Amino acid sequence: MAPPAPSQPTTIADYIAAAPKAGQPLLHALYAILKRAAPQAEEAIKWNTPFFIEPRFVYAFSAHKAHASFAPPAAALAHFGQALQAVRTTKGTIVLPYDQPLPAELIEQIARYSVQRVRARTTGSFWESARRVAAVRRGVHACRKLAPCNKETLDLSPSRPSAWAA
Repeated sequence: MAPPAPSQPTTIADYIAAAPKAGQPLLHALYAILKRAAPQAEEAIKWNTPFFIEPRFVYAFSAHKAHASFAPPAAALAHFGQALQAVRTTKGTIVLPYDQPLPAELIEQIARYSVQRVRARTTGSFWESARRVAAVRRGVHACRKLAPCNKETLDLSPSRPSAWAA
């Protein structure tokens, strides 16, 4: 008879507790930033990964042997492409090695941008459409189904914290 399978984490706290010990400080810091950016978001474990949902996908993160991954929507990765050149990325994630400082300010900006985009969406789909992401990559910040979103409506500067609460 095979031994019982280990139980899967059901909360983000359980997920972090089950992660590699070397990564837990970074994961706790990352979780705090993401929670602060989306305090009303539902926290869920989907596909064995912590997700923030409002009620659509806001972002997710995951723990690995030597690094964590932060997975914002593709449009956020495209929007912050210039700033992300300083960190390691994959097609859909930002790689955060446990032995390097967390780029907290950049993560917070991306998280707040992601929350604002989700709240501005009028479509009901869980994921942002590929068409919309392609428009952001081209620098076009409006389409027929969504309200325009540009630097004025998505101002993330520290002097405009009221914009973050929108």
